[in-house]
Amino acid sequence: MKEIHLYDQNLIDRVIEIFHSDFPVVILEFKHVYGLMAANNSKGVEAINKIKRRLPNKYYSSFLGINDSFREIIHPDFVSIFDQIVNAAEGAFLRFPVHNMKRQNLTCHNNMHQTLIESKMLKTAIELIETEYITTTNVSDFFNSNFQSPLISSLNISGSLEGTITDKIDALNFGVQENIPLFIHSDYITQTAGSYPIFSYNKDGFLRMERRGVDDEVI
Repeated sequence: MKEIHLYDQNLIDRVIEIFHSDFPVVILEFKHVYGLMAANNSKGVEAINKIKRRLPNKYYSSFLGINDSFREIIHPDFVSIFDQIVNAAEGAFLRFPVHNMKRQNLTCHNNMHQTLIESKMLKTAIELIETEYITTTNVSDFFNSNFQSPLISSLNISGSLEGTITDKIDALNFGVQENIPLFIHSDYITQTAGSYPIFSYNKDGFLRMERRGVDDEVI
């Protein structure tokens, strides 16, 4: 497994090369945890499934990069709500109804998809990766629009009682053990480790907390 920093000038080229491979997944140092990040396509899902030994009823989120791309998959009734809260929800997953799926898939459940709103510095890096990836990939496996925000999941075996990995040495060892091709250091991980909170909007427009997490009271 190779290692690279988020601000390395070769980062985008390295990630795009991996995202076009048969095992399009990397490890990323998020703000509170280490996680998997994969191409938003069938091979990306297969890669995460293989690494995590996926259990039934597990679905994969995206890392919000380009806001306009996410707007295209949200049900039209919720676009204005997304615009109102996206900046206030930094550090949380937001789950919205979507409307233009090609078929049921492991990125959606009950016509809902959730995306992670990360810190602005991390989000900017993902925007750059997504922007470049879109220039080489013009069809989504899962949506009628070309939604290519990377898929993400916790860095652990599905159903692990220990939860997601928050220690760098453990994350590096996990990556080597699972033959993950790239580890992206960001230096953003904080001492406040743990899962992100999840908020969802139902079809009636009501906001609900689905899972408590780091800084959920602030959000």
